[in-house]
Amino acid sequence: MHRSALILRAVLGALIVVALVPVAALGIPRDAVIARGKVWVDKHTPYSQSRYAYENGSLIPPTSTPSPSKLGYRTDCSGFVSMCFDLTTTSKTPLSLTTRSLSPSVVATTTKSALLPGDILLKKGSHVVLFVEWVDSSQTELRAYEERGTKYGCVESVRDYAELYSWGYRAYRFRKIDDFYPDCQQAIYGPTRYETAVAASRVAFPATGTAAVKALVVSDGEAWTGNLGAAALAGASGGPLLLVTKSSLPATAQAAIKRLRPQTVYVVGGPSTITTAVTDKIAALGPSVVRVSGRDRFVTTAAAARKAVALGRASGRTIDAAYLVESGAFADGLAASSVAARTGSPILLTNHASVPAATLDAIKKLGIRHVYIVGGTSSVKAAVVSVLKRRGITVTRLGGANYSETALLVAHHGIARKGAGMSWSGAGVVSATKPSGELACAVAQGEVGSVLLFTPGDKLDATVAAELTQQRAAIGRVRVFGGYDTIGLAVRTAIARIMRAK
Repeated sequence: MHRSALILRAVLGALIVVALVPVAALGIPRDAVIARGKVWVDKHTPYSQSRYAYENGSLIPPTSTPSPSKLGYRTDCSGFVSMCFDLTTTSKTPLSLTTRSLSPSVVATTTKSALLPGDILLKKGSHVVLFVEWVDSSQTELRAYEERGTKYGCVESVRDYAELYSWGYRAYRFRKIDDFYPDCQQAIYGPTRYETAVAASRVAFPATGTAAVKALVVSDGEAWTGNLGAAALAGASGGPLLLVTKSSLPATAQAAIKRLRPQTVYVVGGPSTITTAVTDKIAALGPSVVRVSGRDRFVTTAAAARKAVALGRASGRTIDAAYLVESGAFADGLAASSVAARTGSPILLTNHASVPAATLDAIKKLGIRHVYIVGGTSSVKAAVVSVLKRRGITVTRLGGANYSETALLVAHHGIARKGAGMSWSGAGVVSATKPSGELACAVAQGEVGSVLLFTPGDKLDATVAAELTQQRAAIGRVRVFGGYDTIGLAVRTAIARIMRAK
């Protein structure tokens, strides 16, 4: 292969994670198919039946040596899908099929109800689009990526399924697609943390049936610990947590709001965290927007706690406990988020050795009588415990030797805690070290009453492996949150071996 093409493929390696996975073993992961397509959509690669482009969406000069067809993919609809599937010849050069040569040896028929991200809708000899997700709960409209013609180029579009079907389009699945051990794992992911958050929201609020919620919560996908208060607030509001950027409302989040039809959207963070342009776009979709914010992360988290407790008590809950985490320890806060979402017990922030005034004030005014400190003494010092005890607060520490052990302790606590209603059924696994919408995943687990466990992305944590082995029958099917770039093949294979064992 030409050196320039090799360099371009290497540059995309971080995004297109299939390059790290042997095709012969499992094929291409679904999140990689979508991620590859998104590259051309973001680049708006022009449509042509005679031009070719690299995987990064840049057009290849017609005079290139070797020929453009050996360096990249044809920039028409079927060439685009060939690129998404990472099709290659026996000599490992790009292979661009046509809508007719996408034969039964390459794709197999599937059904509308079985459509998953990375499948296609194909009209033989005419056109093909890449299925991304359903837009609405009734599965009438779908979001697609496609090379749509010279007028549009490579775009994200919303298509009416019935219309496509009437025109002769049918659903197909790439034969080498990787479905992540579907017998024992449910893979929940998207090409970015924002899409993963939307995918997680469907765990508790599936795309089919009655999907409307009274309210949901939106937070900034970059804010980390400042967002931890959103967990209990989402649980108390009765809706999921969605992620946005500071200045934009991702298309998937917008589609989720349309699908869920909330009356209210709580936005965690002030205008410096999430701009008014974003809240205006949310309001334009129909719901009323309520900001929950403060001058810093401590005050914002306390404000979210007050709102969560008010909503919880209004629905008849007794809330007299809170979870306390060090302000920089996102993993500890994440560990508490599933049980916080389940119980409505808020998460509050502390410093290493002192408790901020905003946190102490929230504990007092909310009538909190018990505090669960999440994290070891390296995160939250004994001085914090002393401060709380002097105020008559009982304190329990949930802290392990590392974040995996801490999450496991919190999981056992959530199951044992009276009235929490949590169980091992459908236990979730995330990597707490890489950004993939984990907070939204934790909220989703809490809303369905299941626990969340942590592992490094490249090797299954030994304590988690032992727990999965012990709880295998109760778990049934593990929810694995995030794509191959966050939870790698080795971890998924290790989980599958445990869950399939007799």
